[in-house]
Amino acid sequence: MALKKTERELIFLITSTLITVVVWVGLEVYRVYTKSLPPDGIDSYLSPLEPDLNVEVLDRLEKKQQ
Repeated sequence: MALKKTERELIFLITSTLITVVVWVGLEVYRVYTKSLPPDGIDSYLSPLEPDLNVEVLDRLEKKQQ
């Protein structure tokens, strides 16, 4: 049974999309495994956040918007 033109185009689109997704995921996995840690280690990412708001910065932002 011969495929119609639209069926061939749909198969091509699905195949191209699948290949693109597989390559994309593979590159992201590779990037994560080859990424180096920051010089001060992972602890810099785990440091607690400052709970206090910097009111001066908020005031400057408010003045810039006006």
